[in-house]
Amino acid sequence: MRNFYTGQIEQQLSNFNEMSKSDQEKSDNPKKDYDEGYTLKYTNPTIRGMSGTAVFNEQGEVVAIHGKPGEYRDNQYDYENCPTLDESYSHNWGIPIDIYLQSQLSNTIP
Repeated sequence: MRNFYTGQIEQQLSNFNEMSKSDQEKSDNPKKDYDEGYTLKYTNPTIRGMSGTAVFNEQGEVVAIHGKPGEYRDNQYDYENCPTLDESYSHNWGIPIDIYLQSQLSNTIP
């Protein structure tokens, strides 16, 4: 089953100090997350296992690579019954595609 959600970009960080205290408290290591490129916050709901998936804009262009939940959750999603995701699974972080394309990792993928 595939689900597509319409979300909004909530924030694009240009430096670590722009990250709210609330967002910092929801991460095990917010400075490391920022340094690894997780600077795009968006409302699309996600669950464990979706890391590495594309985040698209309305034109179908990839704008980010999903990677971090906005709030750490012990794997509480009911994978057996697959309920619809709600807003409690939103406010996630991705690596903007321009940052990814400048990384060494992007050079290793054909």
